[in-house]
Amino acid sequence: MEEFSRDIVVWINTFEGLSSSCSNAPSLCYGILLTEVMAQIAPGQFEYELTAGSSWAGHKMNLSYLVRGLED
Repeated sequence: MEEFSRDIVVWINTFEGLSSSCSNAPSLCYGILLTEVMAQIAPGQFEYELTAGSSWAGHKMNLSYLVRGLED
């Protein structure tokens, strides 16, 4: 698992134009970086207004957008 955590951070940081760099795997739990990466991979599927900050409700909304884009 440690190897995967390191590798996913390296992979996320290969994408340009993200709102921030990925410093560790737990930072992906906010949903922002993953959704931004997916928007670059499949632009039409991931056009959402993401919520920054430390609010659990915002994190939940971001992750909901990510799941919705993957399911469509």
